[in-house]
Amino acid sequence: MTLRKTLFFICWGLSTLLAATGFWQIGFWQGEIVVAICAIAWLFVRKKFLKFCMGSSIAVAAAGLLLGVPSPFMFFYAGLSLACWDLTSMDLSLACNLPRQKTKLYQSMRLRTLGFALGAGIFTILLGRYLSFQIPFLVMVIFIFLAIFSFDRIVHALQHKE
Repeated sequence: MTLRKTLFFICWGLSTLLAATGFWQIGFWQGEIVVAICAIAWLFVRKKFLKFCMGSSIAVAAAGLLLGVPSPFMFFYAGLSLACWDLTSMDLSLACNLPRQKTKLYQSMRLRTLGFALGAGIFTILLGRYLSFQIPFLVMVIFIFLAIFSFDRIVHALQHKE
C-alpha cells in the first residue's frame, strides 16, 4: 500500500471516529448514520463524486456544530475530511502513467504542503480555542490576506526547493 493510501485511511478513520463520537455525545443517532454513509461514500469516491463527498462532509460538520456537537470534534472532522479530499485528488491525478521520479517528486511536494496546511489549521484552531480577544473586522481581514499570501509564498518556496 502506498504512502498516500495509508495516509488516506488514517485520515478517513480518524475523521469518521471523531464525527461519530461527537454525535454520540449529544445522543443524535441520525447524525451517526449520516457519518457512516459519508464514510462509505469516501471509500468508493471517484472523480465525479469527489466534490459531493467533500461537500457532504463539510455539511455534516456544519450540522454538527448547529446541533451542539463539541466544536473540536467537528473542526478536526472537517480538517481530516479535507485531507481525505486532497489525498484522493492527488491519487486520481497520479493515475496517469508519469515517470516514477516525477511521481515521487510531486507526491513529496504535495504531502509536505498538506502537512503544512493541516499543522497550520490545527494550530489556528487550538489558538482560537484558548485565546479570546476582540479584533476589529478590518484588522481580521488584513490578517486573513496576510495568511493566504504567506501560505502561497511557502508553497511556492517548497515547489522551487524540489
